[in-house]
Amino acid sequence: MVKPQIDHVAIYVSDLERRVAFYKDTFGFERVPMPVTFAAWLSMGKGVMLHIVAGRKESVANTKWDHLSIACSDITVMTASLDAKHILWASMEGKPEPAVRFDGVKQIFVKDPDGYWIEINDALKVRPPAK
Repeated sequence: MVKPQIDHVAIYVSDLERRVAFYKDTFGFERVPMPVTFAAWLSMGKGVMLHIVAGRKESVANTKWDHLSIACSDITVMTASLDAKHILWASMEGKPEPAVRFDGVKQIFVKDPDGYWIEINDALKVRPPAK
């Protein structure tokens, strides 16, 4: 049997182009051309896509336990980038400093403009980055 792997994550948003800009500008994801106007696909690396679909009318109501996780190699560089873009971040507990998980990986959380939680961690410091 072939082991399955993640293909994509989809989020339902209120403003398609604003969300595309957020994910491109914040994380450097690249937009993949597609022939529809109600959605956009962004490449997150290693063949994994973020599908952003327009049409949300109600606000997102979830906790930090419901989140997308993005790995980087240097949490200090990432927090400086978020600060420069005026994107608020905090630990799981809401503290203005990265938390350290049991495995030594540092993590923070941000919300995208629709209210989806995103964990950002420095797991790439111990494993190679996605290609």
